[in-house]
Amino acid sequence: MNDVPPDEGSDRSAHGRRPARPVAGAAEHLTRLFADGEWATRREWLRARSDRNAFVSANILLILERCGTLPDALAQQVVEARRRLATYRVGHRAYFWPLAGTRSTMADAPPLWRHRLLVLSPDADDSALVQLVLKDAGFDDPLISDLATYRASPPRFALPAFQRHLGAEHTWLTWFPGPETWHDHKLETVDLGVDANVLLYLGTIGRLDAPGTAETIAFVAESVTSGRVAREPFRVSLSYPRPVLLLYLVARAAAWGGVAALRALDGAIVDQLRTSRIDSTVELLCRETALRILGAPPMARSFPTPDGRGAFYVWPLLGLPLQRAPMLLPLAAAPVTHVRFTSEALEWALRLWLETP
Repeated sequence: MNDVPPDEGSDRSAHGRRPARPVAGAAEHLTRLFADGEWATRREWLRARSDRNAFVSANILLILERCGTLPDALAQQVVEARRRLATYRVGHRAYFWPLAGTRSTMADAPPLWRHRLLVLSPDADDSALVQLVLKDAGFDDPLISDLATYRASPPRFALPAFQRHLGAEHTWLTWFPGPETWHDHKLETVDLGVDANVLLYLGTIGRLDAPGTAETIAFVAESVTSGRVAREPFRVSLSYPRPVLLLYLVARAAAWGGVAALRALDGAIVDQLRTSRIDSTVELLCRETALRILGAPPMARSFPTPDGRGAFYVWPLLGLPLQRAPMLLPLAAAPVTHVRFTSEALEWALRLWLETP
């Protein structure tokens, strides 16, 4: 692929040239990519558009918390970003896209996409990560109550056919749909990447006693140790269907979240990271971050210059019809049917952490 980063452990590009040195440090690039309280994100399907969402900024803020003292300009942007993140919430629940009243809709949406199917419910990992960043008193208990409610537990909610038999029963759902939509055996999906982000949150606040935690840890562990993350990433994660990205999120939950039960996966995660295909700069940086988080030796001798070309997460266009038509799985898993979300700023945040002593 033509977006393969410089090297798998080499400091040369795919064409044998050394990668160009960045003209400024990672912190300066993060400052450059910040505007209106957020770090830049792009949404790509057929064409590229700018995107505004809570998820990228929340992830960047979590990384920056671990980068020591920041330059004054970047430190001020952290304050502004935290203030902006609060606007994505209604109470303790956070939404992916900006809110207009209580409706979360795609930023800069093309006209044909401005319809009710693109009005999102609040979701589990945005709610967890935004609360992890903002630490608002009184919001942890209601969020944990939501996690107890929104689980893959019949008769209220049921997994679609393509996610049955994965050991994901009673784990947390991706979305928090409103009660007005509930009915017996309402189909909802689970996502291993989302679950890892929720475990990061619960581990950090010391609430691994939350309902669903044991079942979710078991689902994550079985998916990693069985090799399903490597073989069938889309079945376990519609949003992060790349093995390296899922392994990064699990490693982050284990180490940064202090989820001791996930630390038993360290060896399997490292082994799979070392054999996983790398197709973009963000994947290489996530791999190197996960290895360092787990205390494993790095693979790359130098880091590529972030280019914002690789997707950190996706929105599968066929995700909803797939719930009722499992025969769509091969097409739904195909990258051509995914809206890709990329962020050069997120890559610079990862690189800044990797360069922090």
